[in-house]
Amino acid sequence: MINKSIINILKSVSEKAHELLDIDHFFAALYDHAKGKIEFPVAVYNGEPVDIPPRLCKDDDLWQELIVKENTPLRFGQKELEQKGLMFWDKIPRPLSCMGVPIILENLIIGFIAADNTKKENALGDSAFRVLSMFARNIAIAVKMLKKDTRLMAVNQMAGELNSRIQLKTNEILNLVYEKAGSIMHTDNMYIALYTPDPDKKDEIEKRRIYGTIDFSLMYVEGKRKEPWSRIPKPEEYGRTEEIIITGESIFIKTKEESIKWYNESGAGRKEHIGNPFASWIGVPMIIRNKVIGVIATYHTKRDYIFNEDDKVVLSMMADNAAIAIENSKLFQELEIANNTLEEKVIELQKAQNDIADKERELVKSGMAMDFIHKMNNLVGPIPVLITLIKRRMKPVIDIVDPKVIEYLDNIYNETENILNEANKLKKYDEPEPINLEEVIEAIIGQIELITPPGIKIKFDPEPSLYSFHGIRSHIETAIHNIIQNCVTAVSDKDNGLIYITLENNENSKIHINISDNGCGIPDNKIDLIFEYGKTFWKDKKGTGYGLWRAKNIINTMNGNITVNSKIDEGTLFTIILSSEKQP
Repeated sequence: MINKSIINILKSVSEKAHELLDIDHFFAALYDHAKGKIEFPVAVYNGEPVDIPPRLCKDDDLWQELIVKENTPLRFGQKELEQKGLMFWDKIPRPLSCMGVPIILENLIIGFIAADNTKKENALGDSAFRVLSMFARNIAIAVKMLKKDTRLMAVNQMAGELNSRIQLKTNEILNLVYEKAGSIMHTDNMYIALYTPDPDKKDEIEKRRIYGTIDFSLMYVEGKRKEPWSRIPKPEEYGRTEEIIITGESIFIKTKEESIKWYNESGAGRKEHIGNPFASWIGVPMIIRNKVIGVIATYHTKRDYIFNEDDKVVLSMMADNAAIAIENSKLFQELEIANNTLEEKVIELQKAQNDIADKERELVKSGMAMDFIHKMNNLVGPIPVLITLIKRRMKPVIDIVDPKVIEYLDNIYNETENILNEANKLKKYDEPEPINLEEVIEAIIGQIELITPPGIKIKFDPEPSLYSFHGIRSHIETAIHNIIQNCVTAVSDKDNGLIYITLENNENSKIHINISDNGCGIPDNKIDLIFEYGKTFWKDKKGTGYGLWRAKNIINTMNGNITVNSKIDEGTLFTIILSSEKQP
């Protein structure tokens, strides 16, 4: 489907062409290079718009299609049309003067604009050629910008869906990749292959030897879904999929000639497993922890130059997001099994108060992987927002880079580092340490504000000279983060949402953290259930019933306590009570 913005641009060009040129008819066409099809989103006969159905570009058709075939501007008079035997539409009189100019983007024709005059010879001369050429260049620039916007939007949408739906199974993730990729590039022929190493024989990457199984879990051929299939790699028959698994590098083939050359490289032992060497081909790796877990590839069997560098970059971004999502899916499935056992442990804990400390430690260990997933999604959340900001900043300009872009990219980098730091914390069991709660809360607020709508404010009012506190930093960060995030969700539908946080000393050497919001409030019949595992009352906000349960669990293991008070349509107050090490 042609973008509405492009249609509006072509309509504007048509209006300007009628103002500036002596013409009776105007055509703006877009050419699908992959399908060899021409569409006419704008066609005007004697000032009136008409519909022209899409058509394949053939060898014996209209004079306008010659623009596509020869990829060059054309200008004809009536005699030249007759001499060349070129056709024209029966619905309009034979033109006495006609002209067409191709729309070129990155050395590839993507359409054309054409005009004619049915009453005058030589009505379209050099000045008309300059006008139509200028229009064609401007259309190409606009299409390029719109394609970039569309690509970024598709990546953002996919990342957002993956981040908000960690319960997705692997096949659902692959289907989402195919759907989003298909909205921005040719995917009639596409596959996603997953690689599973042999548990008994380690891959020898330095010797270019892999011993696992390649599962082609998703495959489309000429637009039709095929059954999944698998193969064991053979060194003398490695294809491009094996090459990407071994090297971790993308492969981009632009032409049939390049494709044949790749397979014929001396000593490579390469083989095409699907068919003849394809004319256009992109393959990118899915990588997690420096290991290739799969390959995404799309191709065209016959036509050269179907894809460009932007397609490769976007497909790589999708592969990165898909790799993370697949890893999360595996962890989540493992945790579903573990959680069944965990619930039994909770019941045992309630019946066995004497050994609660040991059981709580088991609970913390069992929950660490879930913490990673929960935290990672909160940290990765700003990335789509920052990318959107970059897009908005770059819209007004083409060649000038706004300094803010660097700042946003730095933010993305820093948030990614946070993810890695959190992952590293899971490798060892943290020991209690002195913690500056004011710094911890300020850092959490900074993270959450990056993904909080502008209408929501977070105010923090710490008391000076707080009692000192000892605990496990990653655990208290998780607990406070989960509660603040819950409050943000509660006010997300308000234009003046407010989260107010205080940090203060209290009697008996206790530290109180008060976190309140002016959100929707919690009904009385549900307030006692909000800390139970798996209980969520967000109807449209995709809660998991994990965050508040985990927060209370952590606070209890620190010999602390958490209370909640709420009124419908007024808001909710969470109070965390912690024991201090000593007074300042």
